[in-house]
Amino acid sequence: MTEKYTIVTSYKFVQIDNPEVMKDTLKKLCIDNEVKGTILIASEGINFTISGAKSNLEIFLTKINSIKEFEDLEYKNSTEANFIPFKKMKVRLKNEIVTLKDGDLDMHKNPPGEYLNPQEWNKLISEQNVVLIDTRNSYEFAFGSFENSINPDTQSFSELPEWFEKNVDMNDKTKKIAMFCTGGIRCEKSTAYVKSLGFENVYHLKGGVLKYFEETKSAVNMWSGSLFVFDDRIALDKNLEPINQNNEN
Repeated sequence: MTEKYTIVTSYKFVQIDNPEVMKDTLKKLCIDNEVKGTILIASEGINFTISGAKSNLEIFLTKINSIKEFEDLEYKNSTEANFIPFKKMKVRLKNEIVTLKDGDLDMHKNPPGEYLNPQEWNKLISEQNVVLIDTRNSYEFAFGSFENSINPDTQSFSELPEWFEKNVDMNDKTKKIAMFCTGGIRCEKSTAYVKSLGFENVYHLKGGVLKYFEETKSAVNMWSGSLFVFDDRIALDKNLEPINQNNEN
């Protein structure tokens, strides 16, 4: 019987006083439990996508939840695969766990936009005059997106602030702005940035499109196309099945 591998993603903006020590702790946990993928650590928090055999991954997640900073860490089980989708384990120190390059944005002092669950999100983006922004890059957008979403046509997330300030009316701070991304972290940081500019009605899809797929499935899923993911599966369909292995439905 072919062993199944579970893919888990998570992030949290939380103050980490000694990222170097945290890096060493998490690296040892990964090695001990044969977990592969990428973990990013910064003073502002943690961001990771990892995979391993189900039993090993459960031990790893239990141990990481025992660390004070990560007691309430939430996970997205994006899918299972017949092969481990990461070749290596990388635990890296970064200045930001997702790079926006806005030195004035402190995620511990600037709250993100209002979280919406899939049902609330579907209702919002069906309204007129909502500015729906895809915070991912142009390559990811080409695989699929929500209908009528705006593609900022960026190559990296750090280009988003410049695009926003040039293309969104900065005088109307009451307009509804909805932002989304793959796993939640980019839209959380981008909505915090937009709110820091004074916009009042800012929303994002809690847990990103991965969580949206997980909770909606095809019947009430308003996504068009597939979803690019950052591992060897390449892209997923609405049922979280890898389309590079199975034909897209």
